[in-house]
Amino acid sequence: MADKAYYAANKNGSLFRRFFKTNDPDDAVASEGGSCTPDSTHAYVHDKQEMYICPYFFEHDLTERASTLIHELTHHKDIKGTFDYDTYKYDGIMGLTSEQNLMHADTYSIFAVYATNTYSSDSE
Repeated sequence: MADKAYYAANKNGSLFRRFFKTNDPDDAVASEGGSCTPDSTHAYVHDKQEMYICPYFFEHDLTERASTLIHELTHHKDIKGTFDYDTYKYDGIMGLTSEQNLMHADTYSIFAVYATNTYSSDSE
């Protein structure tokens, strides 16, 4: 997944532009408190530096788990320090501005999933 997202960010600008509304991948990444309740919580980052993985995380397929890790890791202060703008999934992030998408955790995770599904090993 990471290699496909890298390819999409650096080799094919159209997908990157759709998600981040900018052409410069250097603008992106190549505090939320929480707990593992409710039971639908996959993972969370506490104080923008400690990531916790909840039992619910392991009930999902590899793509969902990878997407969750990307989302949560971008919250980390030493990676990007992203926020959640109370909008999730593709339709939600399409309504955000470029500045918001660059600082929105779900934009990164959805971008990585779309890049994985868009670029097969044959297209590289």
